[in-house]
Amino acid sequence: MKALVIEIVGDEIRAFVAQVTKNKISFKEPVNDVSPFRNLPSFISLHYPNPIIEEVEVPPVDDPETVEILIKKRLRELGVNSEVIFAYSKSSRSEVEGNLYNVHAVPKELFLKITKLVDEENIKFISVSEICLAGVSIALMQDKTVLHLFADEDRVITSVSRGNEVIYTRVQDVPAYVKEQELGIERFLEENFTLTYSFVSQRQGVDVDTVLLSGRAKNIELEVENGASACPIPYGKFAALDMETFHRYTPSLGILFLPDKYDFSPLDLKELKWFERLRSSTSKVLLSLLFVLVLILSYFGYGINKKIGVINSLKSDILRETQLLLSGTFKSPRELEYYANYARLIESSINKNPVGFLYNLKELEYFLPYINNLSATKDNGRLALELNISANFSSASEMGVFLKNTKDILEEIRKKGFTYSILSEDKDFDKKEINISIKIEEGGIT
Repeated sequence: MKALVIEIVGDEIRAFVAQVTKNKISFKEPVNDVSPFRNLPSFISLHYPNPIIEEVEVPPVDDPETVEILIKKRLRELGVNSEVIFAYSKSSRSEVEGNLYNVHAVPKELFLKITKLVDEENIKFISVSEICLAGVSIALMQDKTVLHLFADEDRVITSVSRGNEVIYTRVQDVPAYVKEQELGIERFLEENFTLTYSFVSQRQGVDVDTVLLSGRAKNIELEVENGASACPIPYGKFAALDMETFHRYTPSLGILFLPDKYDFSPLDLKELKWFERLRSSTSKVLLSLLFVLVLILSYFGYGINKKIGVINSLKSDILRETQLLLSGTFKSPRELEYYANYARLIESSINKNPVGFLYNLKELEYFLPYINNLSATKDNGRLALELNISANFSSASEMGVFLKNTKDILEEIRKKGFTYSILSEDKDFDKKEINISIKIEEGGIT
């Protein structure tokens, strides 16, 4: 996935384009003007020097929409009168009845800044710099309790994380008098670290395993009791980055590896993203379901070529039900989760189909987004499947990858005892299009 990563620091925009996979991030280019990239999936980190951090108790409910409404109500009771965006996670304290949450909030006006930069439908994740910094610790040392100190010319950011949990954060602007002193920043960082480390270890009882130093903080020397301090180098998920890039953009990089619970997106935007994920999942399941219906009808003696009207009718019914499902107004994320569970049940029933043909050809799921025609026949106890595939690409290299994957998939199918033949193949490298017709046959069915 190609993504736009933005950090908003006051009126300054720090952005870059990256290629992101589950296990690696590759830095493509820094960005001064984000407008040409506003259609990319966007991850936005917000720097705000005075975040609202509260521990709040709400009644024991599990519906995310209700939880967010109750948290907003509790924040108002605590004196937070302005509109905010926030993230929350379950508190580790268990002695209080109900649900206790750690809430991290910033003014909603910061979200309005975001919508002026990128299209709202392309916003994938919003968080704050101090939590994003913990994302780097999580990516590098998920099995450790890590205190991470980052600094640049204007700010000092500290996070403490354990596993996927952010358990402490601190944000501080660098005072003007420190900037004026030649060695002021190093001394300031050392003092800042000492106070933070003492508070976390003594007042909160957190045993720190490792201290990471990034940005300008990588140059200071620290003595840490019962642990070690280290300047992280780009390895693991960050191995493709050089040292300068890694330490310049450390807080921004972490947003790409944070759990969903640290997303500050407003509730309506979260619902939109839930819906998009559901639509993608449901579309794939329904395509698979149509695939299975074709095979089942063939198995029980329907000649698809002779009974094409039956298939068209079934297809129309499925598409009509899909439109009703995807165009309806959902009342809450709980209802979305209901439909998601329903879709998963359909998928489970597909996998258990007694015909077994689809299961044995599960590699063909790769082609589901590209199938524009599907037919099946049963002759002399042999089931034959024909797929007409059309695909468009943004580059010739993507076409090459698709063709290689197609060859590998067909070879895997052949090894299972099936036979295949390429009925036709049309490759247009100028238009970057591929059209392929494939026939797959199995052994006799009894």
